[in-house]
Amino acid sequence: MIVSVTATSGNINALIAVTLDGTKLDFNHDQKYRVLTDPFIINLPEHNIWEEKEKPGKYTGVAEGYYLFLTRLAIGNHTLYYEAGTGEPNPNQYAQSVTYHLNVK
Repeated sequence: MIVSVTATSGNINALIAVTLDGTKLDFNHDQKYRVLTDPFIINLPEHNIWEEKEKPGKYTGVAEGYYLFLTRLAIGNHTLYYEAGTGEPNPNQYAQSVTYHLNVK
């Protein structure tokens, strides 16, 4: 399936680091956490955020990536941090760094 190959190619050489409350989690490239959706339709209206590259209309899209599942956390505040990105060489290069402040009640 071409869509599958295209979505997966964006993660070639992907690097993933996850910490919870300062403790590194063993997560990198565990395929059981990787999900690829079936193709779905995207309806782009006029004046969309991609207007310079994509004109209004119907397009086929997919979502693919790693998902993190946590066991029950203790009551209180927690910090979940992750970095993800592609190493060189990769034509689909990206990098992201996200911090979540969690409050478990």
